[in-house]
Amino acid sequence: MTAPDARLTVIQRPLSGNCWKVRLCLAEVQRPYRTVAPEDLPEAAFSRFSRRRRIPVLLEEGRPPLEESAAILLRLARGTDLLPERFGDVVLSWLIWDQAELSKPLALPRHYARTGQSGARAEEIARLRQEAHAGLAFLDGWLSARDWLAGDGFTVADLGLHCYVALAGEGGTDIAPYPAVRAWLDRIRARPRWQPLTA
Repeated sequence: MTAPDARLTVIQRPLSGNCWKVRLCLAEVQRPYRTVAPEDLPEAAFSRFSRRRRIPVLLEEGRPPLEESAAILLRLARGTDLLPERFGDVVLSWLIWDQAELSKPLALPRHYARTGQSGARAEEIARLRQEAHAGLAFLDGWLSARDWLAGDGFTVADLGLHCYVALAGEGGTDIAPYPAVRAWLDRIRARPRWQPLTA
């Protein structure tokens, strides 16, 4: 829920998958927040908030700016059912795996498609798709025996990993061969506070 007087501000862009993760987490934990685009900030301010000039960035009163979507998700989920104490390390391991092996080969072809670079990047995209399918096959195997990634319920691991999987088609990666992944996406989309990338 966006609120002009919120104590949380997210520096973000609406079509970014990593920013979508943060908005979904804020919706799940029902924290009011406001958003600002990096281009609407003074140059020096954005550089101060984000050392690498990347989004999203979480600004919270009384705390230092926080970069990297996985770190932001963990902060927001702490103390809620999205990050159960018993499975906290398992959740963390999934978020690390996502950043290391899954999100990049799904996100980059989407970025190239959106920016008209697909033709010039064809060889790289072919390699990225191979990596994406390897990750999706692993994910499908894991989910074929369980509903959620960590424990018996939905956690911030599911929230974080599902975003670029849900956007895979925009980069030309077909998830049709992965029935357990598709069923998992359906379960996540059925949650009452789930929101599409763009409303």
